[in-house]
Amino acid sequence: MAALRMWCRAVVLALLFVAASSSSGRASVKCLSSGTPSNGIPQVLVVFPKFSAPKRGQCSEPAGYEASTPRAYPASATACLNAAGSKIYIGLTIRAFEHSPGGPGTFSFEKLIGFELPYPASIGGLVSAETSGALDATSVSDASLTTCHPSPMP
Repeated sequence: MAALRMWCRAVVLALLFVAASSSSGRASVKCLSSGTPSNGIPQVLVVFPKFSAPKRGQCSEPAGYEASTPRAYPASATACLNAAGSKIYIGLTIRAFEHSPGGPGTFSFEKLIGFELPYPASIGGLVSAETSGALDATSVSDASLTTCHPSPMP
């Protein structure tokens, strides 16, 4: 009888452990900010409505929108967590386009911004920007990836 009780306790504890460890990877609303970088790197604020950090040594592809302008330009990203779990690398593409009365205009451009942030803190680190295939700048910044409560999409 005592052995059965111990076995039941072990099973319950194992189930609680699995539930707790799997809940840490659930999706939440995250905001990725380039902070106040120097050297011509654009200031951006991207909202990822369903961001889930990748597992160590793996990548994920969150989708979101640029929220620092009056228009919600689409943003896509690839986020990779290094094998040690100490750095998260995020490559971000924002596609902006001209708006006209009939819809999107003919003018469009892409902002390519790379982030290298400490993990799990995800504040500070390096930010780089690229335009038309040329590296514009790399800067140490107060960039961040944090849980947020953004305004509704414009």
